[in-house]
Amino acid sequence: MYRIHHNGQLSIEEFHVPFGGTLDSDNRWVLFSSLMPWEALEERYAPQFNPTTGAPAKPVRLAFGALFIKQRLGLTDEETVEQIRENAYMQFFLGFAGYSSKAPFDPSMMVHFRKRFSEEV
Repeated sequence: MYRIHHNGQLSIEEFHVPFGGTLDSDNRWVLFSSLMPWEALEERYAPQFNPTTGAPAKPVRLAFGALFIKQRLGLTDEETVEQIRENAYMQFFLGFAGYSSKAPFDPSMMVHFRKRFSEEV
């Protein structure tokens, strides 16, 4: 099952960071977040799921964004999840409302994410 998500990005001022302050607007992950065609990606991603049955799928922003991070930095699946867990900027890029120190998903989910996006995408 897939639920369409509102892909509007929070402003960096709205992103909750537990240690105070705000994110740097010149950070590469903040810049990437505004350059990604999230709506177009969701148009290709959502039809792959049954709209009424099954467990809810991860949002396109999380799935594709994690693959982008992995590819951009040349990481393993496990290291990708760790980097996301530790990095508020990556979490902002992935559409989180605020920083969380918990892993967003199990590294084995990366296999499923790769199946959902062709090399063309």
